[in-house]
Amino acid sequence: TGTFTYEAASGANFTALDADNVSAGTLAIARGGTGAATLAAAGLVNTPSFSAYTSADSSFTDATWSKAPFNTETFDSDGCYDTTNYRFTPAVAGKYLFLSTVILSAEADSNFDMGGIRLYKNGATIAQTFDDNGANFPYKVTFNLSAVDISDTDDYYEIYIYCDDTSGSPIILGGTAPIDSSFTAMKIIGA
Repeated sequence: TGTFTYEAASGANFTALDADNVSAGTLAIARGGTGAATLAAAGLVNTPSFSAYTSADSSFTDATWSKAPFNTETFDSDGCYDTTNYRFTPAVAGKYLFLSTVILSAEADSNFDMGGIRLYKNGATIAQTFDDNGANFPYKVTFNLSAVDISDTDDYYEIYIYCDDTSGSPIILGGTAPIDSSFTAMKIIGA
């Protein structure tokens, strides 16, 4: 509301805005308290997005890449994460940021030889964090992974974990407070 005033070098004043020109473009600007602009209305939202975690400690096969059991959602904006298959299938094509943290543990507090985490897209590895430490790992190690990928609406993403446990029974740590192992993804705005 009100009047904008601008004095040019010639002394002429610009005293009003043309309402039709103010709304030109893809992001409408509010005028007179009506038509308030929102980022969502302009398509500037980072959804679909989700975050899921492993609700309890879970064992998996030794020295084998196994799908991480992220079975509980913290949030899921568009219902794109499947807590049964531990899989994210974006409903909107675009570029996505993927984040995952897993804490792997050897059984009976023994050491383990190597371990890691992978991001799979449609069943194939597209990013990984892996370390072959030659039996020098402590019994519990945190692995973090971040990646950006371009997705269609029918692509799907999963996290796989690996641990070569000298005792033969590795575990992914889970729980609700604090969350030990999680998987998160979100659409990147404007990319």
